[in-house]
Amino acid sequence: MMTRREEQRLERRAAIIEVAAQLFVEKGYGATSMSAVADALGGSKATLWKHFASKEELFAAFIEGRISLFREEVSQTLASTGNVRADLSKAVLHLLRRILSEPSLVLYRLVIGEGGRFPEIGRIFYERGPKANQDAFAMFIQARMSEGELRKGDAQEAAGMVIALCSGGLHQRALWQDSKPTKKEIEAEAEAVVDHFLRSYAAKAPK
Repeated sequence: MMTRREEQRLERRAAIIEVAAQLFVEKGYGATSMSAVADALGGSKATLWKHFASKEELFAAFIEGRISLFREEVSQTLASTGNVRADLSKAVLHLLRRILSEPSLVLYRLVIGEGGRFPEIGRIFYERGPKANQDAFAMFIQARMSEGELRKGDAQEAAGMVIALCSGGLHQRALWQDSKPTKKEIEAEAEAVVDHFLRSYAAKAPK
């Protein structure tokens, strides 16, 4: 059982991350300093440094907080029911809905805008977001390949195809044109992604 002291430490850590998140989104990674976070918190810099050893570590905690639930949800939607198309359709639709949500788009824009000057934030985002989602799809695809439900091949490469297809189309339009896709458009794109994927990886029917 967690002690009151441990609870207070977690609460303080969460408060720091929330304040930092606001600054990262409003001012950008480069313009947000540890001193600025400490000032916004109204506490001492020593307290901040006790929780986070660097701005990079604080940014990683911010990213993790934003996408950890999303990553878990993607993994959960990839449970096999024995119908590959239905399973993939459900997972792809969930992925599209999440990456097209406004909080996700804000995060993408932040990383794109700052990544050239600060490569570490691109690495942090990629490892905790796109790569983690690709790994989840790869595990599902590998299992279906082993069962003969999908054509055998490189599961990571196949999962990369799914992620790439989801990251094009509506996602690019939303990122650069700031347009909000309709529910019908998202559902249609999910089905198109699955169709494209299965054209390459569907198991051939026995002759």
